[in-house]
Amino acid sequence: MAPHTLVIVADHAGENWPDRARTATLTLTAEADDNDQASARVRLLTNCRTAFGPETALPTAVLLERLKSDPESGWGECGPAGLTAMKLGTMLREYDIRSGNIRFPNGQQAKGYQRADFADAWARYCPSLGPVPDADVVPIERDNRPSRPSLVTAGQSGTAPIAGTA
Repeated sequence: MAPHTLVIVADHAGENWPDRARTATLTLTAEADDNDQASARVRLLTNCRTAFGPETALPTAVLLERLKSDPESGWGECGPAGLTAMKLGTMLREYDIRSGNIRFPNGQQAKGYQRADFADAWARYCPSLGPVPDADVVPIERDNRPSRPSLVTAGQSGTAPIAGTA
């Protein structure tokens, strides 16, 4: 079970479990840092925070390009073509971070990631980077339009009348 899952369970358990789980997670993270063996997922979170810079959202392609452009990160050598969108999504999904359709200020719509979705994971697993400033976590509206037309046909309201009102 991933450490963040244990913290979530501890939050639900209440009493002193949330503090104990966070202390354990920080201790394990510090030990990994001391051994210079930070997990790939924690390294990815750290590298994503750097890649985002001041941006509130990034298309997946841009995030991957920025991650792979740092030769010291190793993401360019992660597989034959480097880190892929699918592998990135799989690694981030463990932190409940998912890509979505985003309409960017320039009018472009693309699959991408929002900085706000990373805030909790950065605070929990990358505390050495400092707090995530609230001003930097302004979500961009995701495109929520359905991909298929509604099943309601012309002349139907889509709701049944309430008994006694028809």
